[in-house]
Amino acid sequence: MSGVLKFFGVIMILIALLFAGAGALVLVGAANELLESYEAAGYVLAIAAFVLAIIALIAGITCFAAPKAARVFGVIFAAYGLFSLISTQITQDKFDIMSCILCVLGISIFYVSHKLIKQKN
Repeated sequence: MSGVLKFFGVIMILIALLFAGAGALVLVGAANELLESYEAAGYVLAIAAFVLAIIALIAGITCFAAPKAARVFGVIFAAYGLFSLISTQITQDKFDIMSCILCVLGISIFYVSHKLIKQKN
């Protein structure tokens, strides 16, 4: 079970890199005035992507070291993914695959870390 949690940690670190790259692309687009009418929204989006990248990086690292902390981050990402899925579906009438992946990954991290904590006790 601990190998599975470490695998989920690696996936979370890769997702953190993905969000950091997306934030950087938004900042570059806003700086080069490619997003003319969306400058303020572009900066907010970039900040949100960087914050999510930092949280995903911390969650990935905790999957290697602390199952109790990983369980908390699993709940956070499951809730974020579910909220994002519902809000995207309601506001844009679209399905967001990244939110779905985050939701399933958060639930998986919670489940595996919960099983590891039960085994140790």
